[in-house]
Amino acid sequence: MEKDPAGTAVQEQVALYHQYLCTFYEVNEERYRALGQMYVTDERFTAHYEKYGQGLAVFLNKAIHIFCDHGMQVK
Repeated sequence: MEKDPAGTAVQEQVALYHQYLCTFYEVNEERYRALGQMYVTDERFTAHYEKYGQGLAVFLNKAIHIFCDHGMQVK
């Protein structure tokens, strides 16, 4: 079953990941978008996520950007 990066279940996980990251440093919208982008532009990150599933880096990037597009709120 393929997941939708805009789906509620996925967006809830992206929100939890954001909360987790914020325990270490401030992750505003700009930083969170940059992190998602890094998953697809930095081959080290891409390779790491691709070990867990083909297209996962792109999927995570999309999901993070959707979360940011909605004001960093689960819709």
